[in-house]
Amino acid sequence: TGGSALRLGDDRDFDSDGANFLLLESGNALVDSLISDFASTCRHYSEGIGLGGYGTIVSNNHFRSSNMAAIDVVGGGFKILHNIFSHVSDGSYDDGAIHWVAERY
Repeated sequence: TGGSALRLGDDRDFDSDGANFLLLESGNALVDSLISDFASTCRHYSEGIGLGGYGTIVSNNHFRSSNMAAIDVVGGGFKILHNIFSHVSDGSYDDGAIHWVAERY
């Protein structure tokens, strides 16, 4: 198994908050950070950051030196702005800088 270097989400879910839970802002932000050398040994679901919920801001960050995706996204309304991606997903054939997962609720 793997795991994100950083996971941003919330503890709300469909069962407790109903069908509109994804429309509530999470209030999370990752700004002006360096995320480097993640997924160097474990390459199974080991992205730099995992985003869940709705409305997280990821801006002005530098993601570098990874075998996997820099950002894994589940949810919606995210603002992913002005980030630098260098040498990410170097060891994967079916991945990119951002891996977006569509889920139906």
